[in-house]
Parts: sequence; structure tokens; C-alpha cells
Amino acid sequence: MWHHQTNAYALPESDVPVWGLYVAALNAFPVSVKTLTNCSVMILAQLVCQRIQDGRFLRDAYHYQELGMTATWGWISAFLFHFYSLWFSKLDWMHHGNVIFEIPLDHLIWRVPIVFAFVIWTRWHHGLLLRTSAQEAWRDCGHRLAMRSIASIQIKSLKTWPAIQVVMYMFVPVALRALYHSIAVFWWSVFLAMATRVRSEDWRLSAHTMAEPCGRSESRGGGQMKWWQSQHG
Repeated sequence: MWHHQTNAYALPESDVPVWGLYVAALNAFPVSVKTLTNCSVMILAQLVCQRIQDGRFLRDAYHYQELGMTATWGWISAFLFHFYSLWFSKLDWMHHGNVIFEIPLDHLIWRVPIVFAFVIWTRWHHGLLLRTSAQEAWRDCGHRLAMRSIASIQIKSLKTWPAIQVVMYMFVPVALRALYHSIAVFWWSVFLAMATRVRSEDWRLSAHTMAEPCGRSESRGGGQMKWWQSQHG
């Protein structure tokens, strides 16, 4: 894994402290450096997301399980993205180096499938059979309004990632695209965590508003409010 790897997209050497060491390591061991970097970024993203959603991180065994799952996915996705980015840069006969063609093609070939694969991965990691995970993920595609459904995430992805990818394909060298992608995924994960928390808080506020004017009556929201109280103690 740590042997010297041929790198046709090596970056020029840099004298900038720390960054120069990173560039030298990236040139010598591109796959290893990219996977390690993405693992580290994904672990940090998971900790931040736990803090946003639950008020603290590593609170219980479930949080540690999520951290391990995220770190493993960080390695897998970075490994795949390394080879994908090299392969995609050679598809000149399809996109002609034009960002107008690169963005939709990239979104279709990489972004849509990787979101689907991540959802399958998380469900498999939580105990479902791989086939069952894939079947449930496919059925989940139609639940557009569910906060964490594939459809909801894909819609947010379509609204957000094209702008991120424009910058990548116009200004970021091939060798640094994995690093850029890792940083973008970090902020994307934080955005999803904040969006999920906001929608959850809006739902709780809506349930409270429905219950309060009618004295928590069963006929006009009281039942819903009592259910929410039973779930949240």
C-alpha cells in the first residue's frame, strides 16, 4: 500500500511549510495520501455533525459506531474518487474539456450513484443484508419529503454540487481534486446536519402550535403533542 506509486499528474514541488510536505507525499503516494486525508476529514465531519444534531459527540456506543462507519466510508470513497477523477479527465471525447458538459456528466456518473451507494452502505453497516439495504434504498427514492430520504438528499445535491464542481473543474488541478472534494464533502455534511436539525425543530414547533390553542385536545393536535412528548421525554 505504501510503495511508491506512478503519478502522471504530479504537482510541482513547494517550499511552503507543511504544504510542501503534503505535496511531496501526494506525489509519491497519491492513493494512500488521498484516502488518509479523506478518512481524517470524514471523521472530523462526523464529530461536528454529532455536535450539531445531538449537542455533543461520542455520547454513546452508537456514536462510536457511526464514527467507524464514516471513517471506513471515507477510505472507500476516496479510493474510488482517485481513480474516477483520473478516468474522467480522459473523457475528452464526451465533455471536450468544457465545464458546461463536465458538470452534468460528472453529476450523473459520480454524484447520483455515490449518494445511493452511501445510503446502502449505512443501512448494511447497521445490520441489514446488502440486498435488503439496496431494496429499501430503491424504495426510499420516492419519499421526496422525508428529511433523510435518498430523494431529498439527491435534490439538495442537485442544488448544491454543480456550483462546487464548476470551481473544481475550472481551477483545481487533477492531483488536488480529491483534497478539494474532501473539503467540500465536509461542508456538505455539515449543511445536511444543520438542515435536518432545522426541519426537526420546525416540526416540533408546528406540533406545539397545533396543540396549544386547543388545550391539547385529542381532536385538534393534542394526540400528536402527547406522542411527541412520549418520544422526547
